Amino acid sequence: IDDTLRFIALEHFVLRIVDVLNEREIQLACLLRAGFSTKEISVVVGQSTRTIYQRKTEIRKKLMLDEGADIAMEITSRING
Repeated sequence: IDDTLRFIALEHFVLRIVDVLNEREIQLACLLRAGFSTKEISVVVGQSTRTIYQRKTEIRKKLMLDEGADIAMEITSRING
C-alpha cells in the first residue's frame, strides 16, 4: 500500500508540474534536479544568470514554494515521498 500511495503522490506531483510549468521551466527544474548550478545552467541554455534566477523565482511561485526554497530538494523530497 505504501508504494501505491507513493506512486499516486508522485503522479499527482508530475501532473501538477506539467500543468503549471512551461517547457523551459520544466527544463530548468530538470537541470537543477540533475545538480547543475545556476551559472552552469546559464551556459547550457545560453541565458544570463539573472534570467535563470528570475525563472527559478517564477517556478517557486508556480509550485507554491517559499521564496528561498531549493527547487531540486523540493522535487527530490516529493519524488521520495
